[in-house]
Amino acid sequence: MRSPHALTVPLALGLGLGCTLLQGYPGGGDPNKALADEPGSPGTFNRDIDGDGIPDPIDGNEPLVDPAIDSDIRIYLFPERNEMEMGCPTEEVVLQRPAIPGGAFTIGFRYCATEMNVVGGGIRFPGSNEVQWTFIEGADQFTSQVVDFAYVVAGDACDEIPPLCHSLETEIFAVARNTKGDVDGDGEDDGQFVVSQPQTLDAVLMCATCESPSCVEVYEQLGDCAQCAPAPECEAYRAACLDPEQFPGISQNDIDSFDQLFGDDGVLWKSTLGCEVGTDRCGEAFDNFNNEGSCTLGGGEEGEGGSGDSGGMGGSTGGA
Repeated sequence: MRSPHALTVPLALGLGLGCTLLQGYPGGGDPNKALADEPGSPGTFNRDIDGDGIPDPIDGNEPLVDPAIDSDIRIYLFPERNEMEMGCPTEEVVLQRPAIPGGAFTIGFRYCATEMNVVGGGIRFPGSNEVQWTFIEGADQFTSQVVDFAYVVAGDACDEIPPLCHSLETEIFAVARNTKGDVDGDGEDDGQFVVSQPQTLDAVLMCATCESPSCVEVYEQLGDCAQCAPAPECEAYRAACLDPEQFPGISQNDIDSFDQLFGDDGVLWKSTLGCEVGTDRCGEAFDNFNNEGSCTLGGGEEGEGGSGDSGGMGGSTGGA
């Protein structure tokens, strides 16, 4: 008998799911300004604000201009959320994230703050003195906690810059309430919010084809070229329907089959047609789960679904 969560793997066959070419973009603007909003404007982040498991784009908070750094607050970036460890490591790890126009890239870190005053996460782009940031609910309840947030890349980010893969060295911060007044020792109060010591994240703005010489070195570290960002509905479906603790009938093979097609590195995101198919299938499946309790994806028998939320997309805490 097929599992009620059965995946129809043949939907991926015959689609030509190799790494197809990203669209090239004309223009000669400054790539350092392509990801950041206009000075003084809040960035756009992802957070599930209506509880449907799908992250919604929201405006961030008023940018922090040259915020003071509280050296007692530290953060540590991790490649994957499930690799985040307890404690407060001191070594620095420089990560890369693909910034695909119209998508969002997620940043995860563990913070360490003895004052329990961390309230959000932020990012600063090259050439800017502003930290764009968003609140993370519940972060101020812990001295050390795992958090993540997602920064949204505008769909037209590549319109006016050279058609290349642009590596942008950004700085990632925990944002905290100022509990000390004069944090940096210059004799003046440093305002309501301060930031942690930064960590470096290499955001790679994808404005070229997979075969572009500018992308070859990048793709050696980022893995296979992607045509689009994974659909958030797929992560929401995975959390709702593929939790073996909630559904004992779920096997590791079910999870692996899903991830091979629809996961962060799934083959469906490597081609234009695959992007359309993956987004449509996950959207339909998640709608069916919400409306009918069915976890069927791309065929198979119907089954009773459970509940869960997506996680992994902006403004979430966990794993202390």
